[in-house]
Amino acid sequence: MVKTTIKEIKGLKKVCGETKCLSLHDRYNRRLQINYDCSTGEVWGDLHYGVNPSWTEYRDANIITVCTTCEPMTMAQIEEEISCAV
Repeated sequence: MVKTTIKEIKGLKKVCGETKCLSLHDRYNRRLQINYDCSTGEVWGDLHYGVNPSWTEYRDANIITVCTTCEPMTMAQIEEEISCAV
């Protein structure tokens, strides 16, 4: 397993900020799908709306979906999710 650190993960602060608008009681049912590119070390989020499950699928083997959240997350929590997923 490759150990990643916060300094190595590009976009971590940005995606952490994107989770701050999320809430379990959101009337728009917003969810953020957090993705990680193992080849570049970049993380980003795809925002999805609605009650029907939806997601973004990438056809690159280096890109993994780390998690989908409907609650705010800290940088440390996102880093931990990435470490578990890699």
